[in-house]
Amino acid sequence: MQTVSWKDISYTEVAGPTSFGNLALRITDEHIARWKEDPDGRYAVMPAPEGVSPVDLGKFYPSL
Repeated sequence: MQTVSWKDISYTEVAGPTSFGNLALRITDEHIARWKEDPDGRYAVMPAPEGVSPVDLGKFYPSL
C-alpha cells in the first residue's frame, strides 16, 4: 500500500490536483485541514485503473 504525507506534496495548501511521483493526486480542503492537525500523518493512495488521473486519497493514518 502506497501512502503520502503532507511533506511528500511540499505542504501544499491549495486543493486540487497535485503531483506525487508519477501520479496526480486529488487533494481536498478536508485533506489539508487534517494534515494541519497532524502534519506527520499519512493518507493511503487509492488504487486506480491504468490511465485514470487524478487519484483519490483513502484512509488517514495518524502519526504515532
